Amino acid sequence: MKAASVVQVHVQHQMTLAGLPMNLIAFSAIGALVALIIPLALQTVVLLIPAPLAGLIITWVFLMRRFRANPFFDKELILAPKFWFKRRHKVSVLSAGGGHQ
Repeated sequence: MKAASVVQVHVQHQMTLAGLPMNLIAFSAIGALVALIIPLALQTVVLLIPAPLAGLIITWVFLMRRFRANPFFDKELILAPKFWFKRRHKVSVLSAGGGHQ
């Protein structure tokens, strides 16, 4: 007789909002914020409403396509820069050979 799995598969999926994980939703909001700041800096009142909406929609569609192609895209987007751009005085166990400073 085969034992039942202890791991619950339905719990392993991340929480999403409109099809994107929460950290990618934050990136979409940043895209909308940048699209809002540009018309403010250029003092064009006509673009204050359509620019952030377009920025939000464009970044949402871009991130949605990337997330559907690779479900770990949000982890790669956030964790890869942390790996490559470390702080100078931060010592990691792997790069320091386990020694202390």
